[in-house]
Amino acid sequence: MGTTLNRTRVIGVVLGGLTLPTTIGCSSSSRTSASSSAGRQVTSAKPVASGPSSPPNSNSSRPPTRLSACTLLTTSDIRIRFGGTVTAGSPTDAPDGSESICDWIVTKTDGSGMGVQLDVHSHRSLSDWDQQRRINPAPSQTLRATGDDAFSQTVKAGPQVFDDLWVRKASINFRLEVLADMGPAPLESLARIVLSRL
Repeated sequence: MGTTLNRTRVIGVVLGGLTLPTTIGCSSSSRTSASSSAGRQVTSAKPVASGPSSPPNSNSSRPPTRLSACTLLTTSDIRIRFGGTVTAGSPTDAPDGSESICDWIVTKTDGSGMGVQLDVHSHRSLSDWDQQRRINPAPSQTLRATGDDAFSQTVKAGPQVFDDLWVRKASINFRLEVLADMGPAPLESLARIVLSRL
């Protein structure tokens, strides 16, 4: 099984019609610093809501290729798709190289903001991919001509709405996520950039 990243993720847990914020894990020093900075710059921005947890890596016995999510997209790539100003990517990487996450905060000219996240998983099997698609009951839309397979979902957790785009390319799975209901188009554009840099 791949290493579970020691990071803070904020998700909405729906209980009896109420959405309760829940944190998982412990934030790293870099994540804490990024969150504090985002709080000063974007008063209305919220952390990227985490989608469902990924299935365990069934090929964890293979030495993973180390990929850094923050090298696969630039602040310029993010800004062109969402506008505003964009913070430098904040990385969180698993020690064994099986997973790499990068977070950016987008600040609009009106002071509003959103989080964008890229989550990359190495050495995943086809069964891992199939399981990932089944984890979330939200309706999914298959996307054509994006990697070997891809699907998008709009996930709702109480008042929070966020868009997810999952892509499979050989044994690499990655997810792009934005805490906003913008449809798959901006994320598809970013996914093509990620694929060109893998």
